[in-house]
Amino acid sequence: MKVKFVYYGMIAEKLEILEENLELPNETINVRNYILNRYPELKDMSFSIAIDHELQDEIVNGLASEIALLPPFAGG
Repeated sequence: MKVKFVYYGMIAEKLEILEENLELPNETINVRNYILNRYPELKDMSFSIAIDHELQDEIVNGLASEIALLPPFAGG
């Protein structure tokens, strides 16, 4: 199943890409592990994962349309 991955802030800068469509297996996967295997240069970075606009790390049975990698937020 194709899923749209969107990268923000320093993650997009590090990868030099804003978004891409990736083929994911139709099974439960840990997105953080998947991304770190694909992009090992992110292993020392802190980031959150939003799957279809909800913060979580797993996709169940490949059901997702968009995954966003979000850098740490600051502000007040």
